[in-house]
Amino acid sequence: DIWNRSFIFVLVLGGFLIPLFIILISYTIIIMKLSERGRYLMYPKIDNQNHELRTRSSSIYYYLTRNSSQSESNETNQITQNIRRIEIRATRTALLVITIFCIAWGPYALMVVLSQLGFDYFINIYSTAILGLLTKTAACINPLIYALSATTFNEQICCCVNLFYRERNHRLSSMKWFTN
Repeated sequence: DIWNRSFIFVLVLGGFLIPLFIILISYTIIIMKLSERGRYLMYPKIDNQNHELRTRSSSIYYYLTRNSSQSESNETNQITQNIRRIEIRATRTALLVITIFCIAWGPYALMVVLSQLGFDYFINIYSTAILGLLTKTAACINPLIYALSATTFNEQICCCVNLFYRERNHRLSSMKWFTN
């Protein structure tokens, strides 16, 4: 029976706790880096030689010339809004991934731990099967989250759906013409 307990311990540790810890640390670092980058971009350094407002996004430098104080203010506000939008989106995606992972793996890990502590009467074949399937969905959901959060992917899906419905409606209207 020691092998069963060892297997369950490794399953909970390797399947739930270690990945959850890695996910939490990774997303915390990503959000911290985005926040640092956002602060750097929101408070740009002014280049006194060229009188240009220099901001950095990734590895590309954008030079915003200072023609008037109002255009500079509008550009700075636009940059600030874009940075905040990116930070909010990244934070929302991170929280969604963590929540879905916990929803998918948490009940199964709890069930397994409860069974090892002697609460076997909670466990039946149906709960085991349903919770086992739920844990396997965690691997499928992450790519869907990232794909659906990408605006270009959403645009492509909408384009394909619209094209499909246009072709379908065109075929249906041409079939009506032939049948009359």
